[in-house]
Amino acid sequence: MAALAACGDDSQPDLVTSNPTPAATQQPELPTPTSTTVATREPTPTAQPDQEPPQSTPAGQLDPHLAQSVMEQLQDRSFRQFEPGRDSSPRKAVVIDFFNGISVWAQYSENNHALSEWEIFAQEFEAQVAGNGSDITLTPINPHSTQIQPETCDDCVDPAGFSVSIRGLFDRTDIAIMLHDPSGTLPSPMPVFTQWTPFQEDEYFD
Repeated sequence: MAALAACGDDSQPDLVTSNPTPAATQQPELPTPTSTTVATREPTPTAQPDQEPPQSTPAGQLDPHLAQSVMEQLQDRSFRQFEPGRDSSPRKAVVIDFFNGISVWAQYSENNHALSEWEIFAQEFEAQVAGNGSDITLTPINPHSTQIQPETCDDCVDPAGFSVSIRGLFDRTDIAIMLHDPSGTLPSPMPVFTQWTPFQEDEYFD
């Protein structure tokens, strides 16, 4: 789980020094997840021919077929966003990846120094259709957590009720993401991205 820092070039931000644990140094800019699965809230309307999610599931109900379609779309993809900006101080950063399940890494930093940093990860997630049918909410199943700053500990960050909503996944448009923490228990940088926010997708090459 690598800590993000103020950006260098436009392709990837530099890492913020946060004395990460081994779990925090497996990815150059995001924590190494140990999880994967999906969620739904309403039938997804505009699906591509090659990735067509079920259209008959009532809003709010889970559908394993939709979960599979979402998993296929998100596998090995990673998204990030910064508030107010990558070079700002103070700065909030969130990285969501799907390399091994779902992983959500978050950091609050000031002057290139991480003050709060943690990760939530799960090997599986439920998928629910939401909104007008093009929004999908992912809820981690049996999630775990790791805190890196201000002190290192496992499962000390409470992920109860946490979920991630994604818009535009099947429309092949820019991805927008919204984070949900209904219990309000997650530490800084939460609350952040509680409205639909475009997320930048990372590209990785072998």
